[in-house]
Amino acid sequence: MRRESRLLLAKARESLILGIEHFNRPSDMGRAAVSLILLNHSLEMLLKAAIVQRGGLIREAGALETLGFDKCVRVALSDAKVKFISDDQALALQAINGQRNSA
Repeated sequence: MRRESRLLLAKARESLILGIEHFNRPSDMGRAAVSLILLNHSLEMLLKAAIVQRGGLIREAGALETLGFDKCVRVALSDAKVKFISDDQALALQAINGQRNSA
């Protein structure tokens, strides 16, 4: 596994674990919002790890920042070099991202 993919996968795992821990806390304060934010971050890091592992780019030429969630989904869906999700999976990912934005 590529080094950058491994680092992104570790970040994805950490965010997922933190999201689960926050969801299972005894207090309801911030449960939904924080859990969705961390799940969203976990999925974004997982998408980036898969894109990098398949030889794709997660940074546009000259950009300082990496691609955001929506662009990662589009790359994973439509870039022939790295395509690894279906239309239905892309819709599910966008629904989770939409829930985070409305929480």
